[in-house]
Amino acid sequence: MTATVAVDLLDRFDDGVFFVDLSSVQSADLVAPEIARALQIPLESDRPATEGLAAHFGSMNMLLLLDNFEQVLEGATVVADLLRACPGLTILVTSRVCLSLRGEQEYQLPPLGLPEMASRHAVERSEAAQLFVKRAAEALPSFKLTDRNATAVAEICRLLDGLPLAIELAAARIKLLSPDAILRRLDDRFSLLTGGDRDSPVRHRALRTTVDWSYDLLTKEERAVFRDLSVFNGGATLGAIERVIMSESDALETLASLVNHSLIRQREDADGEVRFSMLETIREYARELLNAHSAGRELRDRHASYYLDLAEGTVAGDDEERLAAVRGVEAEQDNMRAALKWWLQDVPDQDGASSTLGLRLASALGQYWYKHSGAVEGAAWLERALSQATNVPDKLRADALRLLGALMDQQNELERAGEVLREALGYFQKSGDRRGEASALNSLGVVTRSLGDFDSAEKLYSASAAIRREIGDPALSASLSNLGILYLDRGEPDRAEQMLEEVMKLDRAKSDDWGMACTSNNLGFVNLQQGDAVAARRRIGEGTRSFVKLGDLDGVAEGLEATACVDAAESQPVRAARIAGAADSLRRSLGIPLGPLDREYLERWLDQAQAALGATAFRLHWSEGAEMTFDQAITYALGPAESD
Repeated sequence: MTATVAVDLLDRFDDGVFFVDLSSVQSADLVAPEIARALQIPLESDRPATEGLAAHFGSMNMLLLLDNFEQVLEGATVVADLLRACPGLTILVTSRVCLSLRGEQEYQLPPLGLPEMASRHAVERSEAAQLFVKRAAEALPSFKLTDRNATAVAEICRLLDGLPLAIELAAARIKLLSPDAILRRLDDRFSLLTGGDRDSPVRHRALRTTVDWSYDLLTKEERAVFRDLSVFNGGATLGAIERVIMSESDALETLASLVNHSLIRQREDADGEVRFSMLETIREYARELLNAHSAGRELRDRHASYYLDLAEGTVAGDDEERLAAVRGVEAEQDNMRAALKWWLQDVPDQDGASSTLGLRLASALGQYWYKHSGAVEGAAWLERALSQATNVPDKLRADALRLLGALMDQQNELERAGEVLREALGYFQKSGDRRGEASALNSLGVVTRSLGDFDSAEKLYSASAAIRREIGDPALSASLSNLGILYLDRGEPDRAEQMLEEVMKLDRAKSDDWGMACTSNNLGFVNLQQGDAVAARRRIGEGTRSFVKLGDLDGVAEGLEATACVDAAESQPVRAARIAGAADSLRRSLGIPLGPLDREYLERWLDQAQAALGATAFRLHWSEGAEMTFDQAITYALGPAESD
C-alpha cells in the first residue's frame, strides 16, 4: 500500500518521496537514526539525530513515509520536531496506533469490500474476492472463480472480515484444499492461516503472529479488557460494557485506547448510540484468551444476565419502555443468541439454574420472534429450553408453551401446535391466570381455523375476547382481529370490515404499529372481496410498507401475496405471477410456509392469472419474481401497476 501511495504522490514533491521501514526498530531513541540510515544521511556524533535530519531536510519539498510506527510510539516526538523545523516536509505514517500529535490527520484503512451476493458475477466484482482469486491463481495456476465455488469464496472473504493478510493466507491453501474445504476449516483459522511467503516480514507469515504483534503493544489492563470484550457477539453499547466488564470511569479511556490500536471499532447505530465491536478474526483471538481465563464463566453469566434483563423489558413496564426494549432486542440479536447458547448448551447445568434462566430468556424473546419472522429459530430454542428446564414455575412453563405453540402454528405444524397450546391452556386454567388463558384460547383458535373448523375457532376466539374485555387486556384487539378474519373466511366481508375497523381503532389507541400493519392488510382483503381493488391496493400497500419498516418479513410475504391477488383481480397477470414468485422465494428463505387456508385463497386468484397467461408463461414470470432481490421485489410490488 505504501509503495502505491509513494508512486501516486511522486509528482507532487519536487525533492522526492522517501520510504523508511521501522518494523525492526524496537526503541523510540532509534527512530531518527533509522531514518538517517535508510536515507543515507550522515549524522554528527555530537549532535542529536533529529537536529541532523532537520538540518539536512531544511526547506526541501519532500514526502517521508514511515512504515510500522506502532511499536515505537514514544518516537512520535521525532515526527513533531521534524514537521516544526521543516516547512516543506510532509510525513505519512502507517501505524496500528495513532501518534496523537497536534494536527495529525487519521485515515483508517478499511477492510476490503465484500461480495454483496453469492453469485459469481457479484463475487468477482468485490475487492476481497479479487484478492483471493489473484493469490489463489498464483498458488495454483489452474484455479478460476466459477459458479460452483463462488459461494464458498464469498463466505471465506466474509468470515475473514475482508482482511487482506488473512485472505492471502487462505488463498495460499488452494494448493491442497478446495474453497469448500478451506471454508470448513475456518473455525480454527489461526491454525489454518499460516505459511506466508518467505520474503514477507515474519509477522505476515501467519495470522496469529500478526495479531500477536498488536496485542503485545497493549498494557496489562488493556489486554484484560480486550480479552473480556470477546464475550459480546456483534458488538456492544457502552452501557452493556459498563454493566458486564467495567465501570464507566475505566471504560472510556480503555476503549479509546483499544480503538486507537485498531483492535476494536466504534460506530453509531441508527439511534445515534455508540457501539464497539471487533472484526470476527480479532474476536476469535480474544475469545481464545477468554476461554483460558479462570473468570470466564462468571463473565459469561454477567453477559447473559444483562441481555435477559433487556429481553424481559419487552414484556414489562409502560409502552415507551417496552418499545425501547424491543429496539434494543432487535439490535442485540447476536448477543441474545450467545446468551441462549451459554445457558442451554455451553455451561454445565448441575442444579437446573442455567436451563431455567435459558427458558426465561427464550420466553422473553418469544413475542419478538413471532413478530419478526423468527418462528424457526425461536421454536428451536423454546423446545430445547423446555426439554432441559424440568423444575420451573408453572407460569413460566405455560408462557413458554403458549409461545412455542404460536411459533409452530406459523410453520404450519398444526397438530403439534394444538397439543402444545392445550397443554399451556391447562396450566393457565389450573393457576387461575386469566390473561394467559385468553392468550392460549386465541392461539388455539388460530390453529383450529387453519385446520378448517370455523365453528370451533369462533368459540375459542369469542371466549378469548370475553376474558380480555372482562380484565381490560390490551390484547383484545388480537382476538377481535382473528374473528374478523374468520368472517372473511365465511364470505361475510361487510361483517369482517365492521370488526376490523374496531380493531384498527384499538391498535391506534395503543400505538401498535405491528397490529395496524396486520389490520391494514386484512382490511385490504376485505376490500378485495367487496370488489374494490383500488382501496385494496392502497391498504395492502400501507400494511406492507409498515412490515418492511418493522422488519417482519413474514408480514412482508403476506403483503406481497395480497398484492398478487389484487393484480390478478385487476387483470395484471404478469405482475401477479412475478410478485407471487417473490413472496414464495421469501417464504422459503424464512422457513415459514403459507397456511393452508391462505394458500387456497391465494391460488384462487392466481388461477385467473395462470389462465390468462398459460401455464408456461406463468411459470416463467413466477421464476422472474423468485429471482428478484428483496429490495427489487418491494419496489416492484409497491410501484405503479401498469398494464401488462
